Amino acid sequence: MKIAKAQSDDPAMRCKRGLLILLTTLCVGFWGFNFWQHTRQAPIRRHIQVGQDHLKAGLGAAAEAEWQLALHLDAQNVEAWELLGDYSATTENWHQAQRAFLQLSQLAPQTPRVWSRLAVASAHLNDESATRQAVEKALQQDANDIDALGLQATLLARDEKWEQQLEVLRRLGQLQPDNLKIAAQLADALTAAQKFEEARPLLAKIITGTPDFAPAYAMRAEGHLTANATAQQLNQAESDLRKSLSLGAEQEKARHLLAQLYVRRQQWPQAIIQYQELLNRHQDKTIYSSELASVYQKAGKRRQALAMRQRVALIAQRRDLYDVLKSRLANDPNNFENNLQMGLLLLRSPQPLHTDEYIGKAISLRPHDPRAKAAVRELETLYLKHLEDGLKALRQGNIKKADHEISRIMLLRPRDKRTIEAVQQVTQAATKATNQMNFLRQPVLAPS
Repeated sequence: MKIAKAQSDDPAMRCKRGLLILLTTLCVGFWGFNFWQHTRQAPIRRHIQVGQDHLKAGLGAAAEAEWQLALHLDAQNVEAWELLGDYSATTENWHQAQRAFLQLSQLAPQTPRVWSRLAVASAHLNDESATRQAVEKALQQDANDIDALGLQATLLARDEKWEQQLEVLRRLGQLQPDNLKIAAQLADALTAAQKFEEARPLLAKIITGTPDFAPAYAMRAEGHLTANATAQQLNQAESDLRKSLSLGAEQEKARHLLAQLYVRRQQWPQAIIQYQELLNRHQDKTIYSSELASVYQKAGKRRQALAMRQRVALIAQRRDLYDVLKSRLANDPNNFENNLQMGLLLLRSPQPLHTDEYIGKAISLRPHDPRAKAAVRELETLYLKHLEDGLKALRQGNIKKADHEISRIMLLRPRDKRTIEAVQQVTQAATKATNQMNFLRQPVLAPS
């Protein structure tokens, strides 16, 4: 008994027992923490997995809801933020995508392409500061990030750093030599820089790969329209420009170049036709009115030349008045006279965007004012004309004309219930026509 008591009082034994108790406690605590962590993570993992299953089944909204629940349980879950960000980008919910990728970049900044994905989302939101910062970090992470380089080229063009933009586009072309979209961007930049020799093989490649890409023909034509161009080069340019317009009559650059080509040849009637078409499509661009006035003068049509110069002066007056009214309304947004004048100015302009806001403001300020009532009637009359013309064209199957007319009512009254319904009808008709065209283009299989 004395020996056992002596051993129990031995300091070394007490130390061993204490160490054993400590190790046992640590093991139990570690096991308990792991069990708690596993218990906590289990529902989060379940939400993430169920969300992925939903996405595979085409249930995007349900998948998004599951990932939101996972983040509600763990706001620092990297996988959930990444899944939510990628899904938001595919649905073009750019605000949510930006928030998700911003969280991901803070929690796991080394995640592949996190910065370029954040940059893309920020660019779609016109958040230039965030885009620039994200592009810089993306290229630090991966100097060959395609999305980041593409955005960098856009930002350099915005900064008018043309040579640096060209270098970035050349690099993109080397990284993705088969990407015709990048080739087109590079060709366009080279053409703008008048580096026609470098652009020419790119344009040949684009035209071979996508022969219905209208801008490529216009760019190639511009390369032929040099100061010392031969008659053969001018003929080739005309052929390319006509080809471009046959593929897309809205090609503004091609039509302008063709008009200038006819001026160069002193083919005044042909030049006048092209300028008139440009003015029909771009009524607010004074450059075309000024150039057409010059063509009329050279063709001996002095009366028409004078009318064009008066048109230029009128557009300039309208722009000056717009600037004055904009400044006045910034200082006094509830001024009846300025709201009415701005509404009428826009209503009678080629781009009547926000017309209903200003006229609506004027009539709300003075509901019984005869001029305000007349402005509302004028707006409604013009609106109904475009709406009726658009719906009539839709019934006749002329989707292009219908789209043009409905675009006008979207400018006049974008929030009107009639506008929303008309837009839906045109969209459905265009989708149906596209599907029918794709069906007709499918190859017919011979019976086996």
